[in-house]
Amino acid sequence: MYEKFMSLFSIIVRRTKALGWKLAAIFVVFIIAVVGIFLVYRDSGVPRYEFVEAVRKDLTGEVSVTGRVQPIEDVELSFEKASRVSSVRVRVGSMVVRGSVLAELDNGDLRANLAQADADVKAEEAKLAELKRGTRQEEIEIARAEVLAAEVAFSEAQNNFADKINDSFTKSDDVVRNKVDQFFTNPRSPYPRLNFETDTQLKNKLEFTRLVVENMLVRWQTNLENISSAGALDAQGKEARENLTTIKSFLEDIARAVNALTPTTGLSQTTVDSYKSDVSIARTNINTALSNLQAADEKLKTAQSNKILKEEGLKLKQAGRTQEEIAAQEARLLGVRAKADSIRVEIAKTILITPISGIVTKNNLKVGEIAEVRVPAISVIGEGGFEVIANVPESDIAALEKGHPARVTLDAYTSDDIFFAHIIRIDPAETIIDGVATYEIRLAFDKPDPRIRSGMTANIDIITGRRENVIVVPERAVVRKDGGKIVRTIDEAGSVHEVFVETGFSGSDGNVEILSGITEGDQVIIFERE
Repeated sequence: MYEKFMSLFSIIVRRTKALGWKLAAIFVVFIIAVVGIFLVYRDSGVPRYEFVEAVRKDLTGEVSVTGRVQPIEDVELSFEKASRVSSVRVRVGSMVVRGSVLAELDNGDLRANLAQADADVKAEEAKLAELKRGTRQEEIEIARAEVLAAEVAFSEAQNNFADKINDSFTKSDDVVRNKVDQFFTNPRSPYPRLNFETDTQLKNKLEFTRLVVENMLVRWQTNLENISSAGALDAQGKEARENLTTIKSFLEDIARAVNALTPTTGLSQTTVDSYKSDVSIARTNINTALSNLQAADEKLKTAQSNKILKEEGLKLKQAGRTQEEIAAQEARLLGVRAKADSIRVEIAKTILITPISGIVTKNNLKVGEIAEVRVPAISVIGEGGFEVIANVPESDIAALEKGHPARVTLDAYTSDDIFFAHIIRIDPAETIIDGVATYEIRLAFDKPDPRIRSGMTANIDIITGRRENVIVVPERAVVRKDGGKIVRTIDEAGSVHEVFVETGFSGSDGNVEILSGITEGDQVIIFERE
């Protein structure tokens, strides 16, 4: 203290030289008076130390935060597709039960598609059941009867085809040897001669073709004797078509020659007209034979195919259904079921169903309006009561545990209205608020109370621990030294002692528990005056 005073005095002396000695003298006297008063006051008996007595008391730890009230369960429901609102079944304040339909969009087309898909499912289920049941004896008998009928039809078709082949030969023989041969001399000989004049080239062609046709008819007649066998029938049918085509071409050339005839002295108009009529009839008969043969051939092929089909069907029914057929039908059934399920999913997107029981708090829908996709349409809060959500700074989070009790006051009411709650959840991950790491906690009210409403501001005092009847001192009395903690005590003689202590629980009132080092009643220094 003396050294400080002398330093101050030296500064004052240097600065007062410029003021004049009179003023300096007055100023020095003033300073001496002040210092004197200070020295008198210092020695007037004011204590140098402030201290408290180590006492036994109960300690309570608290963390205070601010939060807000919200429902334990609440949902905002929206549609997954846009369409016209067809019905709204609730209004704000309506009580709803979990699973209730709240609103619906126009989905008539989807429901029609679903009805068709469900019908397809039933049809495929019936087919699968039939496959698994196997073929009944009645069905086998019916299949046998169908085979017999097909065999009869095939036999009749064969006979009809054979008849048409024979008829083709008959008509060909009549046309050539009765209708056409009147135009030739020695028509069946190796040297037939056309008996009227015409173009030389055409005349030569007709005479040569007549010889070819004669040989063809002889050979055709011989082959018809083996028409009974199935293989011969096919061959004869082919031969008949070829022969008829040859004769048709021959008649076309005859018609050219006959149509060119004109009446002469030895050839009357009546004879010419008769020739033309005979050729026309011949051509008609050959064309008819070709048509009849073609129709009989097609009928035979159809009867043969039907016979094979019925025979194979009988074999399948007699053999029963294979596992591959059953597996294929099961796959088809799965396909139509998947289609039906897909339509049901689309219908579900047009219906709002509440997943919780509770009260409707918002309703933004009107019938006839177009609902937008994923825009909140109806809000519901649950019946399960309310909870408080708060964010705790990281400096306090270590003191909190699930289950810690809390006292809650709400800004809507007085501080005397206390609601009790407890921690039910502490988020493991941080939430950054204004650049500060905090941790969200949730508290459940111990009892339901009609005064509690969603959105209210809550002042929360969380009790982190409690110690009863322990020795405590103010935390500011404890200082760290040499890796430990000490307090300074003062005895009756005024002597100060440094005592190492072990601390325990820290209370929210600024006191700390002393586990060892001092005893109840010890005087602990909390402040020292210089």
